[in-house]
Amino acid sequence: MQFEEIKRRPEGHRDQEKSPAQRLSSLDESPSDPPLEALILPKNPLSRLNQESVLGCLLGTAVGDSLGLPFEQISVKSQERLRKGELRQSLFFGKGMVSDDTEHAALVAQSLISSGDDLSGFQRELGRRIRNWVSFFPAGVGKATLLSGLRMWLRVSPERSGIFSAGNGPCMRSPLLGVVFRDDPEKLLSFVEVSTRMTHTDKKALSGAVAVAVAAALASEGKNVEPNDYLRRVEGLLHIVQEPELIKALDQTVNSLERGNTTREFAASLGLGEGVSGYVLHTVPIVLHSWLGHQNDYKAAVTEVISCGGDCDTTGAIVGAIVGARVGVGGVPAPWREAICDPYVNPRLLKTLSQELVDSFPLGGGQPSGVNPVTHAARNLGFLGIV
Repeated sequence: MQFEEIKRRPEGHRDQEKSPAQRLSSLDESPSDPPLEALILPKNPLSRLNQESVLGCLLGTAVGDSLGLPFEQISVKSQERLRKGELRQSLFFGKGMVSDDTEHAALVAQSLISSGDDLSGFQRELGRRIRNWVSFFPAGVGKATLLSGLRMWLRVSPERSGIFSAGNGPCMRSPLLGVVFRDDPEKLLSFVEVSTRMTHTDKKALSGAVAVAVAAALASEGKNVEPNDYLRRVEGLLHIVQEPELIKALDQTVNSLERGNTTREFAASLGLGEGVSGYVLHTVPIVLHSWLGHQNDYKAAVTEVISCGGDCDTTGAIVGAIVGARVGVGGVPAPWREAICDPYVNPRLLKTLSQELVDSFPLGGGQPSGVNPVTHAARNLGFLGIV
């Protein structure tokens, strides 16, 4: 991965009226401006998606989600008592199901299959799919996502449907966008921004989603990333978002890794020793710490982040997506893959969607696979009974 230099506007200039993606595309090129290192990959519109990274990202999401779901919001001590031996799916009879984390990753894939790299088309498709998804009684859906979906049912446009929230919901939709747009930082930021603001309008939520997308983009290159290198690459886009709090949190993440701390030790140092909350400034540093500490070891990364407790399905899903983009399907333990038993989103559907996405992108126009509404509704009612 190579750097592109991005220039800052002079201090007196006001870009408040522009979106982060517009600010990125209109940065000054004057040599007198100090350079700002950002993500980055040179644009390469002819590059093809790597199906192994796409499928690894989607399947990694599902496996991490299904492993963490039974322990969601259970204290660390209770989790240790319930877990006997190595981590495995344990929702029912040694099998696992997925939650909204994987479902939203699949919604992003389906939207990209239809829209390709057309931003307005993606916004329209994802908005329609989230609106419809909310109507099928999803279990565990976040408040901001639920209210945003209901607002879209009331004819509020996806551009204005979001709720002021700094929850981690957009982070579960952003890894695949990082993999797909890893060669184009402007589109990466634009698509992540559209996906985020559809449900969450707090800049913290956008900054967290961007940080996760950059991590997935880098991981999909198949090479280890030095923590300080990741920090340099992501800082540029976070400055564009104009949300400095996550940068400070990521500094703490890198410092912890340099001290050799485990992710659980890092969580405890942040006051999260009893569990990681869904607040994006809690979720993202913990997730990235686990990824950067276990970049080529899916099992270790997911096991460690889930052991931190709290919002385990989401942290497991996000770490699983990032590391899965690096290691591919073969790096995700087969027993974990095979233990997912879900009639709605499952490994077979994710494999089909990954192939459809690779075949249709960037032109779009594809008809993504899915399940019929009756199966979807019946599954969700059964899922509500289990969880």
